[in-house]
Amino acid sequence: MLVDVKYRSHLAKHWEVLKPRFKAALQYAKARGWIYRIKTETEIRTTYLQNARFLLPFLRCAPDPVHEAIIMGRLESLGTTTVERLLSACASDEWNRAMLIPTLWCLVGRRNIATSLDEPIGLGSPIWDPLSV
Repeated sequence: MLVDVKYRSHLAKHWEVLKPRFKAALQYAKARGWIYRIKTETEIRTTYLQNARFLLPFLRCAPDPVHEAIIMGRLESLGTTTVERLLSACASDEWNRAMLIPTLWCLVGRRNIATSLDEPIGLGSPIWDPLSV
């Protein structure tokens, strides 16, 4: 796949100059059996991207193995639930729940815990074990 990324305003302003270039890129891609697409900030700046940016810092640290075992064990017994319900099932007080949060988001980022990244993620987000589906 070959993708051109442009701002919508740039496309509108420079369409006559860009159009022949896009046609050449399309021919180039077709000659190689590729798909050619033009994407703008509208297709890129999505909820999915916001969620990925949120989860990225949690992927830089290794999850606490004890917290991971607690979280995954509870998730297995609860099935599909929400982040908030899972945390409440894992720890009775708010301080212990808070300590579990970095590991939980790390597991979501690594896809050990599944959720829809097309919807804003937060405490009310539905989550589940992707291996149980």
